[in-house]
Amino acid sequence: MTRIGTTWEAKLVVCLAVLQVSPATAQKPELIVEIEKQEIYQGESILYRVTLNHVEQPTEPELASGADLRVTKLGEQSLDSQQITIINGVRSVVVRRGRQYNYRLTPLRSGELVIPAPTAQVGNDTLTGRVVSLRVVPPADQDTVLVEFSVDRVRIYPMQPF
Repeated sequence: MTRIGTTWEAKLVVCLAVLQVSPATAQKPELIVEIEKQEIYQGESILYRVTLNHVEQPTEPELASGADLRVTKLGEQSLDSQQITIINGVRSVVVRRGRQYNYRLTPLRSGELVIPAPTAQVGNDTLTGRVVSLRVVPPADQDTVLVEFSVDRVRIYPMQPF
């Protein structure tokens, strides 16, 4: 009976040690920057995502605005996800907890554009993302334009849309 009690107590201590999260093993806060594409045509827009990961009470990141890009905020969402990837038998786990901010970036000129790194204040620390480059391709010169019209009705009445 003594042996069973000792084994049970040892298992309980091990379980409590595994479940308890100490500050030393907690994930460091990070600012992740993702961009939908690396190259677009002039006139297109791209999705720009800023994620504050492993942050309990995030504040909205500050984007350095420039004359080359128009920034439109699309919204934000809370994150609590886990992604498990197995490649050649090696398992990796990516956990994201925090807040994700989505923006639409519209370039105002063609060429190589640099999207400055966003920053966010987390407690007393300032997190900084990465700088992203974007190639904006100008439209090709054209000499000929083909215009085609079509209507959905054979006859219309005055003031009737077609």
